[in-house]
Amino acid sequence: ITVVDAHRLPKSCNRPYCLVSLNDFTVARSRTVDSSLPVWDDEFKLDDLQHDIVSFSVAVINRSKRLKDNHIGQVQVQLSSLPNRKLRDEWYELRPRNKGSACGSIRLKAQFQHEIILPEAEYSTLKELITQGDLWVIRLLYEIVMVKDRKELCSTMLKIFRTEPSGPVRLVRSLAQHEIKNHAEDTSTLFRASSIATSSLEEFMRSQTVAYLSANLKGFIQEVLNFKGSCEVSPARADRAEEIGANFENLINFVQRLADIILTSAEMVPE
Repeated sequence: ITVVDAHRLPKSCNRPYCLVSLNDFTVARSRTVDSSLPVWDDEFKLDDLQHDIVSFSVAVINRSKRLKDNHIGQVQVQLSSLPNRKLRDEWYELRPRNKGSACGSIRLKAQFQHEIILPEAEYSTLKELITQGDLWVIRLLYEIVMVKDRKELCSTMLKIFRTEPSGPVRLVRSLAQHEIKNHAEDTSTLFRASSIATSSLEEFMRSQTVAYLSANLKGFIQEVLNFKGSCEVSPARADRAEEIGANFENLINFVQRLADIILTSAEMVPE
């Protein structure tokens, strides 16, 4: 689900953010944008949905510095209305909780993929073919799939290699060694952004750090998001010039705490 932008919001809605929910359970939150014509372009990938999930909703909330955040409106989309594997890019009317008249529109991009997964034994021959030797099958697949699907391919390959000891490390090392060997005479394009070695390494690093970031930074980030004060230190953007000093103290406090969390959790950083 990508929350793109919104228009025709109430004039009082000048610091909106979005909450994404599956059924009625909130699972993600967008950035707060200081504009009544917000552009978020925030993407959320939600995997392994429970069988009872039948819809998702996106609510637009206006953030308040001192009062309770104000619910502007929301839209609910049935998963059954999304063609399997095809991206839908549409504008939706926002409706308030009391089912009143529309209070703006929001643009969403959504793609739903329903997969039937067979018992693991059914894939044993395919797995053996993919993981054998110098991984020529993976490199070939990377070259023939569409560019937009390469990230998903690398993510899937990592999941396959996680079923064996040190599998992901072997995958990334083998791809990197092959690229180095093929660029021995010309290093100018070594580990370019579009190469399979670079893409696989990025996916591997992302998968390795999610648990660490969630365990150590999730609570702090949630506190920052719920903070009713301000950290704005720009005279041009601060509500009142006399608040800049207090805002600067808030900012320094958050930065110092973030640094302390990172430094004191060094032993938990994935190797």
